Amino acid sequence: LSELSMMRIWVTGGAGFLGSHICDRLLAEGHQVDALDDLSSGDLANLAEARRHDDFSFHQIDVRRPELIELARRHRPDAVIHAVGFLERPGSIHAPREDTEVNLGALLRVLATARAVECRRVVAVVHATPEADTAPATPAEVNAWTAIDHLRIHHEQAWIETAAAVVANVYGPRQM
Repeated sequence: LSELSMMRIWVTGGAGFLGSHICDRLLAEGHQVDALDDLSSGDLANLAEARRHDDFSFHQIDVRRPELIELARRHRPDAVIHAVGFLERPGSIHAPREDTEVNLGALLRVLATARAVECRRVVAVVHATPEADTAPATPAEVNAWTAIDHLRIHHEQAWIETAAAVVANVYGPRQM
């Protein structure tokens, strides 16, 4: 997104480890940034640097909620970087429903909302994808592949520009 002129970009999961770093980077590049997070695992302390910028806003919201569409109508994002995720990957075997609700439910709500307000693109951070020639071994991996398929379909149907940022082993400052 850095090659584009200044945009209003939403970062879902913005108070989380990855989301907060994404917010900082986008602000440094001159974008307006709205961080959306329900704070179930994110932390406002992760946004200390971002909150110093005039072009930054924080919205405490679970992006799976229907209220997301009203927020989008008021704030009109040009793009969304979707970094929400249920990250208990081994735990997805014991909590497949929660993994699906968070990792797929949130993405589907974000995609539908983006389409409804004519947002130009959605980039989704996707975790725990197996190798292309390996069958998924956990519900998290099934959901990761399904998320990528939803992004691909949205893109191929020309509903919205999409991309998957596939990450496997990310670590650094602010990590829990």
